[in-house]
Amino acid sequence: MRLPGEKRKNGIIQLLQSMNNQNYKAPIGFASGFVYRIFPQVSNESIEACLNLGCGAFELHTNSSREDMDLAANLNKKELEKFEFTSFHFPKWKDKDEARRILSQTRKLHEIFNFDAITVHADLFMNDHDIFDSMDLPFSIENMDTQKETGRTLEQMKEIMSGNNSAVTIDVNHAMDNDPSFKLAQDLWDEFGPRVSHFHLSGLGEAKGSHLPLFKTGQNRLLDFMKGKNLPIIIESMCENLEEAKKELEFIKNY
Repeated sequence: MRLPGEKRKNGIIQLLQSMNNQNYKAPIGFASGFVYRIFPQVSNESIEACLNLGCGAFELHTNSSREDMDLAANLNKKELEKFEFTSFHFPKWKDKDEARRILSQTRKLHEIFNFDAITVHADLFMNDHDIFDSMDLPFSIENMDTQKETGRTLEQMKEIMSGNNSAVTIDVNHAMDNDPSFKLAQDLWDEFGPRVSHFHLSGLGEAKGSHLPLFKTGQNRLLDFMKGKNLPIIIESMCENLEEAKKELEFIKNY
């Protein structure tokens, strides 16, 4: 495995170098299902909508089916290349056979789109890490929420990350779910900061696993935590329509 960034001119290495410029602002954008009621998460319409909102980052999500991942392979490459940062969210899998099939399709997607990072859930990675070890792909391991048994705490993440050189995706929503004091979020940043490829950001509701717009929840502490951390942000807030998405993007950008 390798760290994200050894790709096109807009890779993570270049992003980190750009941070020396005080005027530089890391790109912000949405996960592909951000307006799922309007556009399918795997669609050129979702990409176009994100670009039209002025986003500089985009994370492609698919389900685990062969058909959905084949559909992703036919997305508009030229449009995706307009983003400064692109990532792919590795789908969940049922068993190792399915994981190997998804991994094979993910490799093909990466050959087409050359992602800056490929995010994998920490609990799934820990259970089947052996199938990832030989793959030269820019994996980035995401911390988990309270619904999962592993990948939640700092110690669990340290154990998972100790055996590989992959990057880390800090999901601030998940960290807050585990520890509303934000000590966990800060501990994750203090421990893995140089390895962080990007952040996942969204509001947290009462329902487990919820990803709500921050302009609605008013959970400004998530945004307070983000201050000074000039790395790409993928907004995972689920928006009802494009107007909500615009409000969410502007709320986060202007905070």
